[in-house]
Amino acid sequence: MSELNPAPADGVAVEGPVLRALLDDVLPSGSRVLVLGPHGSDVLDLVSARAASVTTVASLPDPAGTDDLRYDLLLAAGGLDLPTSEVVPGAAGQGGSGWAERLERLAHLAAPGAVVILSLPNEFVLSGLLDSRGSAWPNAGAAALVEDESRPASAADLAAELDRVGLPASRVFAVASSGSEPRALIDSAVASSTRPGRFAARVAVQALEAASADTELLAPLADAADAAAQAGLLSSTLSGWLAVSGPTGGRSLYARIPGHDTVLAADRSRTADDAWDIRVTPGNAEHDPSVPVKFSPAAIPAVIPDAASVEHTLIRFAAAEDVPSFRALAAALGDWARAQFAATKPVPECVPVWTWDELIADADGFALGVAPWRTAKSDSMESLLAAAWLRFHDRLLGGHRHHPWPAWTVGDDLVSTWLDMSGVEASPELLARGRELADAIDGLPSTDPDLRTALLEADEARQEASELAAHIGGLEQALAYRDRQLLVRETRIRRLRAELQEAVVERDKISAEKARLHTSRTYQLANQLRRATLLARPGKLASRVRKRTR
Repeated sequence: MSELNPAPADGVAVEGPVLRALLDDVLPSGSRVLVLGPHGSDVLDLVSARAASVTTVASLPDPAGTDDLRYDLLLAAGGLDLPTSEVVPGAAGQGGSGWAERLERLAHLAAPGAVVILSLPNEFVLSGLLDSRGSAWPNAGAAALVEDESRPASAADLAAELDRVGLPASRVFAVASSGSEPRALIDSAVASSTRPGRFAARVAVQALEAASADTELLAPLADAADAAAQAGLLSSTLSGWLAVSGPTGGRSLYARIPGHDTVLAADRSRTADDAWDIRVTPGNAEHDPSVPVKFSPAAIPAVIPDAASVEHTLIRFAAAEDVPSFRALAAALGDWARAQFAATKPVPECVPVWTWDELIADADGFALGVAPWRTAKSDSMESLLAAAWLRFHDRLLGGHRHHPWPAWTVGDDLVSTWLDMSGVEASPELLARGRELADAIDGLPSTDPDLRTALLEADEARQEASELAAHIGGLEQALAYRDRQLLVRETRIRRLRAELQEAVVERDKISAEKARLHTSRTYQLANQLRRATLLARPGKLASRVRKRTR
């Protein structure tokens, strides 16, 4: 039996597969349920299917007087910040009551051993701090609640308040949410102890990026989240907290894979040190034949090591300009890829599309993380390596991270260098296929640059423009010098041409004089006399002349 009162017009229904996965673990069967505030139809359907009766209200009702009016499950996933103007028949108005008073009224509605699910937003959330649009109070009532000193401000405060009213928390999750949908629930103790590149930190970063995909940010969320994780403050900088009070607090981590409604549920492994046992709840995923990769949740490993990803290690080597270590790791990745590919024959299309952010180095070499992508058709090992390195290139340079290679060595040239370290010779066809595979993988950061990235790109553009202007100035000076040289040569050539014309005229005059001289009788007689003087035997000539003259 259910009593479904309408949600307030301005209420935002809490929903999503992550919340359903948690409820599936903690919701008792055959129970009486009170749903406080607006929740999505998917959540209400799950609760109604499991519970004996469900009552939904838009604001806190009067405290129960008897056990018959108490509930086995109190679901307030939207928190206690309810509209102050809402008046529900048979319920007291909010009357400006503080958060602590609202919690006490909620506790009076809980039956002994009841499960209570209560959320609390975080005013220090990273996505809000980095939102370029700023923030504003949604209404005066919410502003009054935030200013209320009895309101908890951390996971520890929330647990302490629940303990004070007799509802000790079995677990308090740090929540990364997108609007009204929780995208990741991470045990606050785990979120505080994880470090950049590890499983819980990767889950948090992916959830934050997916939740803020359409938000204009001041700086990349991943960098800020990694810095918070390094300082042990990740739990204090997510969207908020969700406490579970009751016999069980569910698993340590719930997360939605970006781009899909498949949910991961994880606990610390019982069989392996520093590892996670993974349970996958597949969603509705259909493969598009035009996409070169396919989503395969069943391929996600049952155990994932809790160690830094290969991408995190490569970025650290690049930032430290430790090229020998980078090269050694790249060579090891090439050897591992060849061994993995050989092990999948004769069905190479079952090979994962590797991504270095979900590959973990362990004692046995490398282990896959959350890697649900598989090739949709037969691809070569070289193309899969090219896809992994191209994706790493996009994430390294897209984050404006420091690396030891020259600034002009980017794109295919830089990827070809890394492929060569892995023992693969790059070709245009190989890089083109790798780009198709890399672009087909979901979960990539938004292509819209944040403000910090835009400013960095603007600075780079200004520097490049300045360098080009200096280069153009140098070319202009060289051209001006060349023009002066050409002018000198032109002047010299013109002078030589004039001298040549004068010499030709003088030569023609001399030739005319010589022709006139050669036709004169004096020249002819002189020429004959010249010839006569050249005779070697003049006596013989005289004898012949005498004979002729006779």
